Amino acid sequence: MPRKGKKDYGIVKADVSPDGNNEDAGSEVGTHISSLSDTKTTDLDAEAPLGGEGQAEFTGSLDQLEDKLKDAIEKCTDSSVKSRETALAEINLGLERRLLYDFIVGRVETFADIVERSLRRGKSAEQNLAARLSALLCVQLGGDCGEFFNKVRSALLTTYSDVSVSALARAACAEALGIGSFIADEEPDVRTRTRSWMAKHNRIARQERLE
Repeated sequence: MPRKGKKDYGIVKADVSPDGNNEDAGSEVGTHISSLSDTKTTDLDAEAPLGGEGQAEFTGSLDQLEDKLKDAIEKCTDSSVKSRETALAEINLGLERRLLYDFIVGRVETFADIVERSLRRGKSAEQNLAARLSALLCVQLGGDCGEFFNKVRSALLTTYSDVSVSALARAACAEALGIGSFIADEEPDVRTRTRSWMAKHNRIARQERLE
């Protein structure tokens, strides 16, 4: 059974605006951080996995849902881009609909590998889905997300700083970094380094756009 205290999804809406002079990074993270928790149920019901054959049906038992998620996890390493995107979308949809702490906690390494691989090797849509998945996993794991977040932080930061990556994917990475940093309750010096790093790359990106 899920542990007590894991259902407080309102935690996603917390203010993670930084103190000090790193307003650029804080502003970007703050702008995007609420989009995950603000998604309405009606929007989820209308959502269909990318490149797929219609909306995934997660209306059966918990065992049936977990079986579908296991199949989707396997497809995340498929050679087909569309197949990987569909698999990621199905996993995201399942995590949006049900609390699956026990299912996730035994697969932290697997999920971290999926997120890292998709962020580093995927294109816009796959990167966007992978970043969103990392945020959902942090919410699902709650205070136990530290191990997972530490594994994917570097890939999220790298993707966020890459100006060749789509704006949507970079925004999803910013959101995931804000959510993960807050829920994992990182040490203040770690949060400060992350915000400073993001602020630096915000300035670089703006300069490149102006040139």
